[in-house]
Amino acid sequence: MCSVTWTRDAAGLHVFMNRDERRTRAPERPPRVFVRDGVSRIAPEDGEAGGTWIAVNEHGVVVALVNGYLREDLARTDEPRSRGLLVRDLAAGSSSDDVVRRLGATDLSAVRSFRLLVLHPDDRGSVATWDGRSLEIASDAEPFCPLLSSSHAASAVAAARLEAWNESVALHGRDPDALERYHAGHARGESAYSVCMHREDAETRSFVRVLVADTAASLTWSPGPPCRSRPGVRCSVQRVASP
Repeated sequence: MCSVTWTRDAAGLHVFMNRDERRTRAPERPPRVFVRDGVSRIAPEDGEAGGTWIAVNEHGVVVALVNGYLREDLARTDEPRSRGLLVRDLAAGSSSDDVVRRLGATDLSAVRSFRLLVLHPDDRGSVATWDGRSLEIASDAEPFCPLLSSSHAASAVAAARLEAWNESVALHGRDPDALERYHAGHARGESAYSVCMHREDAETRSFVRVLVADTAASLTWSPGPPCRSRPGVRCSVQRVASP
């Protein structure tokens, strides 16, 4: 259960993500800068599986994943590989194309369904869809904005959040501040259908805002639903030229 939006302006590439999770899931760990495969990147960390749902690296590449929630997932493997570990590994890519290449070379047989978003300031990004059997790559991410998923009433939730998105864009365009308000919004009241999600068993557990500028990339993580303002933790890395 997640919602991802993005936009570009003179400041750079902006990416926003709500992570919706069950209330009993272990607390997330704040973002940090770490190096893997020789590449510095920033990511928060899942408190249970140790992976992440969004990362940005020193090349300005952003990788974000939303779950697929296909019924076939439950029958495919008793010990699935965490999708968050996949994001952690792919965030070493030096470009959108490099991430897609790395994904194509990865054995996904033990990974449950997902959609993976890859963005960079210099291209239109990609969206990869894995349904447990085949991997499809869309070489233009723009038609997928907003990228949405839900384990609960998926079609109805997507419709409600898309309606709120269309209303926001009609009023404000894809202004970064408007997108941030979209992620904190309850267009029809607090519920399972609102972008800032609230249910008895689950809620929006955190909000992430990424900015990829010319000289640096930053990620700000705020715990809890974005409708309830809390101090965020911000980390940044200097941009380096892609090889």
